[in-house]
Amino acid sequence: MTNTSTLSSSSQEMKPFIETIYKKAGTVINLVLVAYFCFGLFLAFFYDTWFIAISVGGLCLAACYLSKILLPAHTLYQYVISAILAVFMAQFIYQMHGMFEMHFFAFLGAVLLITYQNWKLQIPLILLIVVHHAGFAYLQYAGFKEVYFTQLDYMTLEAFLFHAALAAAIVFICGLWAFQLHRSTLENASNTLQLRHQLRNMEQNIAFAEFISKGNQEAEHNFTAEDKLGIALSQMRSSLLQARQKEEQDRFTNVGLAEISEMLRNSGLNTQELSIQLISKLVKYIGVNQGGLFIVENPEQPQLVLSGCYAYDRVKHLKKTIEAGEGLLGQVLLEKDTIYITELPAEYIQITSGLGKANPTCILIIPLKTNDTIVGAIEMASFTEIPAYKISFLEKIGESIAATIVSARVNQQTTKLLDEFQVMNEQMRSQEEEMRQNMEELQATQEELQRKVEEYNERMHEKDRRIKSLEGKLNS
Repeated sequence: MTNTSTLSSSSQEMKPFIETIYKKAGTVINLVLVAYFCFGLFLAFFYDTWFIAISVGGLCLAACYLSKILLPAHTLYQYVISAILAVFMAQFIYQMHGMFEMHFFAFLGAVLLITYQNWKLQIPLILLIVVHHAGFAYLQYAGFKEVYFTQLDYMTLEAFLFHAALAAAIVFICGLWAFQLHRSTLENASNTLQLRHQLRNMEQNIAFAEFISKGNQEAEHNFTAEDKLGIALSQMRSSLLQARQKEEQDRFTNVGLAEISEMLRNSGLNTQELSIQLISKLVKYIGVNQGGLFIVENPEQPQLVLSGCYAYDRVKHLKKTIEAGEGLLGQVLLEKDTIYITELPAEYIQITSGLGKANPTCILIIPLKTNDTIVGAIEMASFTEIPAYKISFLEKIGESIAATIVSARVNQQTTKLLDEFQVMNEQMRSQEEEMRQNMEELQATQEELQRKVEEYNERMHEKDRRIKSLEGKLNS
């Protein structure tokens, strides 16, 4: 859309208006020149000046039309016309033998040139008038009877200068009038162009508003600094577009958090199986080309171990261990902060696809941490740059994944301790049963021993009674 101001419209835009003026002025001047030629022929009837009327008048018309034909895109023909009007005036003065009224053709020519609205056209007219007036006057008063300037017997220099000054004043007024008309034409043309531009802007603004009302917020709209409505509509479009983008990004984040959280809540898998499912889901959801999930298996030994990797719909079972400080992943383990780089070291990583191997455009590494403790990291590689809102989403979901890994690790430890407790409990039960059996056997042994002791004591008592009975019998 073209910028406009009151008097600063481009010449290309002004050209049609100027050409219209020249066309109208040319029509008038053409009629006048033909009328001048016919008037010269008319004068020839009375003063028998046919040669002057035909030759001078014909040359004037020929000069006019030839200048237009040879220089169609130039305004030089207008200066030729200015000179022709002065020549016709000299022709009429000569044909009428210096008749005073013929001098008024100077004023008529000056007025006719106003139609071109170019004050500079008055200069050739007045110069030629002064030249041929001075020449005619000198020749007439020098004795050349065939050259006429005036029908007066004599004209003083003061009268000549007065007439010249009066002619110059009229030419100056006509030039000033032409200048003012030209300025007014430019102003009107500029205002017309402004109205056209405003109308065009209004139509474009209406069409743009209709696009926006139909939800097409991607529509392009060009506007100028003066188009306040266009600027307001563009700002509204930008606000709506930002709001839609924000809404889409929020929906992306919320849906992703919900799906991943649901996966984490319903996960009854071990850490490795959960890692494979998580990285597969995240690579597809984020729209990257490759990803890996690393876990710190032993908190006392800061070391990242690849737990799951996914690339181009293929799960890669790779064994990879990263020490603290080793490469970008090891740096994340120490710094505990996100790393996103678009200028990768040579041969850092390659992405394998159906087209072969190629270096990615960017690498994103998200630490999985909870309570400022690193429990793992997610590394993603992509051929295209990853938007900031997706990085923010991964950082948010990273906290949930870290908490789930810690919870899974605690559950695994609890399960392990429970299994150990059950084994110990079974062992204790077995030992208890064995001890019970031993106690029962010991009790049976004790009872048998007690019975034998009692039998022994009873036999001993029986033996004592017999001895005492025997002694009694011996004493009696």
